[in-house]
Amino acid sequence: KNMPVFITQQLSINTGAFTGNAYITKQGRLVTIQYSGMDANNNYTNFATLPDWAYPLHQVAGIVFTMDQNYHTYSAGALQISTSGSMTVQSSIGYGYAQFTVTYVTAS
Repeated sequence: KNMPVFITQQLSINTGAFTGNAYITKQGRLVTIQYSGMDANNNYTNFATLPDWAYPLHQVAGIVFTMDQNYHTYSAGALQISTSGSMTVQSSIGYGYAQFTVTYVTAS
């Protein structure tokens, strides 16, 4: 009997704008990406290029929780993942902390 594929690894991210750890896990056709760390750009910024086994079936959108570096202002941003594995993150803060978890169905 075939067991569903299971992969878990650290995700290589754009360290020019993000300083933290991102992890990606695949179980069958579900992928979860988790990130917690610093964010230094409030525009839509390339976050990562996903491995081909993590390409989503449909475009993915999600919420990014953010907090400024002085722990005073809480806000939210957005993330997008294209079906070709390009992942962008936008936060509403210029410099501070960002956190998200997103789960989606893969193309294969």
